[in-house]
Amino acid sequence: MSCDIHQSIQEINRSYLALVQRILRDDRAEGMATLGLSAPLAELLVELSEDQTQKLAARDQLICLFRFTDRAVLGGLADRGRQLAKTAA
Repeated sequence: MSCDIHQSIQEINRSYLALVQRILRDDRAEGMATLGLSAPLAELLVELSEDQTQKLAARDQLICLFRFTDRAVLGGLADRGRQLAKTAA
């Protein structure tokens, strides 16, 4: 994997972890529901030290999961993509 891609993945991981921790600290129950996290996993993520967060973010794999569970959202994204493709052609 190229160095640029690896660095990009690490930055996405760092940003994701910071966002998750902020969301969970603001409202744990709502954050767990929004992010699809169990209580034990939410607790673990909130309790990570800065060093642990950096080590987790340093992985060469994305640690976030993209969930497209709402058909209306997914359909809207697909329609928007088709419209953009038509205007670019």
